[in-house]
Amino acid sequence: MKQLGLFLIILSCLSGGYAEAQNHFPPPAIRFLAVGEGNATWIETAQGEHILIDCGNPMAAGTISTRLTQAGVKRLTALIITHPHGDHMGGVFSLLDHFEIETIYDNGQPIELHSCSDLERWYVESVRHRTNYLTLRRGDRLVFQDLTLTVLWPTPPLTQDWNQNSLVLRLAWDKKAVLLMADASKATEKILLESGDSLKACGIQIGHHGAIDASSRAFLEAVDPTWAVISINRNNFRGYPAPATLKLLENPGIKTRITFKDGNCTWWPALAGGIH
Repeated sequence: MKQLGLFLIILSCLSGGYAEAQNHFPPPAIRFLAVGEGNATWIETAQGEHILIDCGNPMAAGTISTRLTQAGVKRLTALIITHPHGDHMGGVFSLLDHFEIETIYDNGQPIELHSCSDLERWYVESVRHRTNYLTLRRGDRLVFQDLTLTVLWPTPPLTQDWNQNSLVLRLAWDKKAVLLMADASKATEKILLESGDSLKACGIQIGHHGAIDASSRAFLEAVDPTWAVISINRNNFRGYPAPATLKLLENPGIKTRITFKDGNCTWWPALAGGIH
């Protein structure tokens, strides 16, 4: 694994509000928000654009709205839902009422209304009938001023495995990158390893909240990160993160943060330094 000093990175886990971070370091920034069970990643570009990737479970909506509002955010350039599981899209209903959203994206996962949960049905009704809703697929690229977001997965046709169909996103600022794995499993990792795509990144949001079915050794070696973030709640019902996953991250010396222990984790790609 690369030595920390070779990268212009800083990963800081902050328990305080946005103002504390803003006073110390300017954007661009990626913030992995501590929202309990689920994922929510807030990105701010140097030009003041705001992108939210996933929005936690329904109980997280107030936390996210308060966090963004305290930072003065009124508008999201993009809201990206990696897949419509409740711990990734559950906060969307509140966000739609609180913020102007330019475009909403997801992976286009088919949702059968006759057999889905009410939460998933409400998601379809609230999001997918909007005129500003679009789907993302492998090869798509979104450019937000200094940030380029590349979709590495999925590719049609989508399977019945919602986790395997999760959007896998590579965020790049110049030559520095972060990989967001959502709930992608080792099956997706294998496909990405065989794709020939560049997977190298300074950091990674670990797939499927650190579950045993994700984060193979071969995949981590290909990404070669210096830091990793696991987004999950304390005493998780399903036992995430798996001890084996934590051990795998420990062996190559990857600096790992877990949101339920470390709080909101922030990375500033423009600044030199170590992991704080």
